[in-house]
Amino acid sequence: MSAPAVIYRYQAPKKRNVENVERSLLWLSHPSKFNDPFDCAGAMFHNRPDDVKADCFYDALLNFDFDQTMEFAQDFVEEEGATSNSAALSSSDIYFRRQLSGAEGVTCFSELPKNLLMWSHYADSHKGFCLEYSTEYSPFRQLLCQVSYEIKMPTVAPSVREFGDLFELKKFLLIKAREWRYEKEWRIASSLSNAPLDYPPEALKRILIGAKATTRTVNALRRSVEGRPVSIVRLKLSDNRFRLEESPD
Repeated sequence: MSAPAVIYRYQAPKKRNVENVERSLLWLSHPSKFNDPFDCAGAMFHNRPDDVKADCFYDALLNFDFDQTMEFAQDFVEEEGATSNSAALSSSDIYFRRQLSGAEGVTCFSELPKNLLMWSHYADSHKGFCLEYSTEYSPFRQLLCQVSYEIKMPTVAPSVREFGDLFELKKFLLIKAREWRYEKEWRIASSLSNAPLDYPPEALKRILIGAKATTRTVNALRRSVEGRPVSIVRLKLSDNRFRLEESPD
């Protein structure tokens, strides 16, 4: 399925989020920061390595223990540098290092700008805002991928000859439990993690401001796009329906 013409990113009214609007930045979070413990997880069929260190590294990866993973990775890199024979490295070392190199940062979007649950979960109970982006611009045009919603976790069973090369990390990044399908989510994954990714300012088309946003938040967002052709839209609670409506400002 091709990407929709516009996508939406819900945000809490934090200072850093407003600053990212002003600087035209997207924040790429490591999957360990997500609120769903099943997100980016998978059922991995893999023979446990025999050596203790690689076994601990395996556990660290599965549990998204980033600090522990980096410690083991540094040890493996040092060992690799100490030998001129790459064949001396164990297959488990190679497998885990390639796993680590694919540990990407993710930023999340939705097709829906007025979903009540998403405003509650991701925009601080309607006190935050929602950004509308045109997908005709980079990096959306090249990197945007649709999330699918499944009953079972994705699985992989790499053989010795398939270590890393055929391991599809994006399969883990783009599958969520069916309970989340109301989000109609799209994602950008990058080799960066817990870091910003820039986009052209013209990609931001509108800012929808939550029905319970403070005047301080509204003013900060207005200043963040001052001089740019970005529409500011205030949302309000409907008087007689469970929905959000655009309020004339």
